[in-house]
Amino acid sequence: MKNIFDNNGHGTMVAGIICAEELIDGVYHHSSLIICKITDYSHYKIKILLRALKYAIDLNVHIINLSMSLPVKKLSEEALNILENLIAEAHEKKLLLFRRLEIKIFF
Repeated sequence: MKNIFDNNGHGTMVAGIICAEELIDGVYHHSSLIICKITDYSHYKIKILLRALKYAIDLNVHIINLSMSLPVKKLSEEALNILENLIAEAHEKKLLLFRRLEIKIFF
């Protein structure tokens, strides 16, 4: 992916919450972040996500944050198996993996 800029501001906002030290107190401003951009605007390919997850797991990061939608029901069986194996590998290495909670509220 050639465009490394944050097209929607979300990644920059999450990084700011973690590392901020001037206007607000960040969660931990001495953090080192490894950014794996997988989206162009709001779309991504599952194989790029899986590659980024594998990269982060291989680096033995402490926390992986996936604040994004993950259309599990639309994944192929192969992609779902790879995702499950990556989650198991992260668990074995005691890496924290966070994913956005999708709540549907009906009014």
